[in-house]
Amino acid sequence: MTRILAGKPQYSTAFKLKVIEEVESGMSIREARRRYKIGGKMTIDKWLRTLGNANLRPKIKGVTMAADANQIIEQLKKQKAELEAALSHVTIENICLESLVEATEEYYGIDLKKNFGEQAQKKLNAKRFPAE
Repeated sequence: MTRILAGKPQYSTAFKLKVIEEVESGMSIREARRRYKIGGKMTIDKWLRTLGNANLRPKIKGVTMAADANQIIEQLKKQKAELEAALSHVTIENICLESLVEATEEYYGIDLKKNFGEQAQKKLNAKRFPAE
């Protein structure tokens, strides 16, 4: 429990934890000092900072950061859904345009992808205005 070395008592960790537990469950620090005959006014406060639930605050901050990470993940999921919707819209538009090109090629009998330019224009004019 207590050893006194050079005028300063040494308390075991088990004893400190017992006192901290009682203080955290509602006992006043003053009462704990009287009950366990602890002389220093700040001794129990130091124990509470190093061994008590107040020591868990950095861990709670980590949990808060995890909640922020969850919020970021939700935002990223929403952004991903928006991008997938935009991609599907562009894919449908591309299919429509390719179908339009194929229908035009079939109707005019030319290959627009290969003969784009002057040759395509000549064939279109020949089809529209046949030589009499």
